[in-house]
Amino acid sequence: TCIPKWSTDDDAWNDEANMAAKLWMSQCHARGQHNFRTRAELAVKSMIRDGDLLVEKMVDDGSPMFDLIEADRVTANISGVNIDTDNRVGGIEFDAKGRAVNYLVCERNRWGLFLNPRKIPATSILHVFDSDRVDAMRGVTHFSSAIYNIFDFDETFEAEKVAKKTASKLALIIKNQLGRSMGNPLLSDTDSNNDAVKTQNVGDAAIMYQMNGDSTEAFMSTRPGDGWFRMCEMIVRMISISLGLPFEFVWNMAGLAGPGVRLTTKLADRNFQHTMDVLESKFLGPIFSWWINVEMDQGRLPLNRQWTEFAFTRPIMSSIDAQRETTSDVAEMNSGVKSGHDVCQENQRDVYEVQLQLAREAKHRIDVCASPEFAGVKPEDIRVNAATIAQMQTEASRQAPQKQEAA
Repeated sequence: TCIPKWSTDDDAWNDEANMAAKLWMSQCHARGQHNFRTRAELAVKSMIRDGDLLVEKMVDDGSPMFDLIEADRVTANISGVNIDTDNRVGGIEFDAKGRAVNYLVCERNRWGLFLNPRKIPATSILHVFDSDRVDAMRGVTHFSSAIYNIFDFDETFEAEKVAKKTASKLALIIKNQLGRSMGNPLLSDTDSNNDAVKTQNVGDAAIMYQMNGDSTEAFMSTRPGDGWFRMCEMIVRMISISLGLPFEFVWNMAGLAGPGVRLTTKLADRNFQHTMDVLESKFLGPIFSWWINVEMDQGRLPLNRQWTEFAFTRPIMSSIDAQRETTSDVAEMNSGVKSGHDVCQENQRDVYEVQLQLAREAKHRIDVCASPEFAGVKPEDIRVNAATIAQMQTEASRQAPQKQEAA
């Protein structure tokens, strides 16, 4: 969801900040086209596809807004003339220590040319990219090492598709001494080049003529063949390796046993977790740090010196048997071979933050049960566990026939 969760010592401030963040996420786009989650998704796609993405921060009448800038608009190539200098690389100006100072952002006209460059100071820009080199100034598309294999796969697939379509239109093969249609004696049996007609169109199908005796047989096509599939798998395997993902996760897991599937999934998750690390460190964290400080400076939120205490809930890791893995974790914790820290670390969580959140939830249940409105309700009665989930499912199944009958 990309929604931040503040967990400072001031619970009232946390609730106010969390609600304000949710509201801002729905109206934070400077051009009013996308919500926050959509733009976070676009940021990930752009970082993988284009190599990098820029986020421009701005404050409009005291309200923080931001917009996304596609990577190719940050350039020193103005209308076909490159104006890069010693301290400007790829449209980014650097100081003597190699730190970004200004970004040269151009407008794109309808013909794809870049015009009207404007300098945006680095203090107003978040540069989102994933680099494999220490000295890299710009990001590189994740497909850089796989692009030629992708072209080969596309060309091979299109060629086989045309061949299969052509083969599908051949209905019969007729062999006779002439090797062509017997034709109509009143009409010419040649084409415009005065060549013998070897193929006869019949609606959307075709009849082909050959020599070597008279016979008629249905045309059978064996395309695409096993060799073609093997070549496609080889190309996809090379693409997967270039993207840092297991081939089985990308293409086909058939033949893998349970341990193999779990290992493949873990390897893919490691790649996904890295991408989320980059997104949080270069986009989500900085943008919400900037937003919360603008809100406190404008007086819409009280000053809280613990404003850095926030985190994001990540998507759960891929799993083919979550219950089995959870049972295994609990058994290993009970036997003393694994700690809660180990389990949380495997799921990219901090055990101390988890414990603090559990304590806050327990305190909230106690406070709710202490109110006159819920007198007699025990804190354990409102805890979401296996028993309460089973009770909710039973109640839902009991009410379903009644709702259908009422409808």
